Amino acid sequence: MNTITLGLFSVSKVQDPSLLESRYFIELRDELEKKYNILLKIPNGLFGKIEGVSPQKRADQIHALYEDPEVDILWALTGGSASNEILEYLDFDRIGKTKKPMIGYSDVTILLNAIFHKTGIVNFLGPNAKTLSKGIKGTQESTALLVQAIRQNSFSLKSFSYYFDLSIKETIKNEIRILQAGNAECVGIGGNLSSVCLLVDTPFFPSLKDKILLLEECSEFSIGIIRRNLFRLRHAHGFRELRGVIFGHINKTCYKDYIYTLHQTLLDVFQDLDIPIITNVGLGHISPMQTLPIGGKYRINTHDFHYTVSSL
Repeated sequence: MNTITLGLFSVSKVQDPSLLESRYFIELRDELEKKYNILLKIPNGLFGKIEGVSPQKRADQIHALYEDPEVDILWALTGGSASNEILEYLDFDRIGKTKKPMIGYSDVTILLNAIFHKTGIVNFLGPNAKTLSKGIKGTQESTALLVQAIRQNSFSLKSFSYYFDLSIKETIKNEIRILQAGNAECVGIGGNLSSVCLLVDTPFFPSLKDKILLLEECSEFSIGIIRRNLFRLRHAHGFRELRGVIFGHINKTCYKDYIYTLHQTLLDVFQDLDIPIITNVGLGHISPMQTLPIGGKYRINTHDFHYTVSSL
């Protein structure tokens, strides 16, 4: 089994360097190295400031990892709220020449989709390194699925009987649900809903036409805002030519003081489209978490409300 080196980065949120000495980060690093022959590279400046640091300088941290011959894949240490600040400073020609994928979710959705759109590099919507360094239920499953995606370059949608909600620190029963049946074979894009809405109809995001849209959202947004953002997508270029929707989870705290439900909201937004809609998938600020490609080719097949979702 060949060695793979993951280069860590963080361009959206300041992190405490003591994370590297925490029990769970050490366990993660050891598991990756001993079980999967995957090494972590900690670059200089990983724990630097965000505020007051120019977007160009933060973009150059990304460039350095792409051009580092020791790094095979870029892996987000964490999310945040500032990835869109560096988009205009990224040199997509330089990035494209390296062919290196990136892993992350939440705010990193912005980078995953922009880099795929500009370079054609298939990236991975999956757990950040910090997410796997908390010792929470489902971490081992999330780690195994991440490794499968990057080592085998393939996936199939996993059905988990539970998920651990990071916002309320509770385990909740789960079952994947098909809201609308149908079949599709095409490229998948998307990720965090609010991040997608920042990108859609900009030069950094592909058209929704002939795409499968992956979505999830975190506890920072109420179901009311989630509903508003989903209807924002209805106005985006290519919306009516979408080929499918795979929605993960929103956190329980999103429902506070609202009577909307996620499933009815999804039907309200997408029901006039004759496309498959699958929900309760292992995507979001939850555990365990599935790792799925951004820019990869998907096959969705539902029959009698049973499903298969896999790579083409």
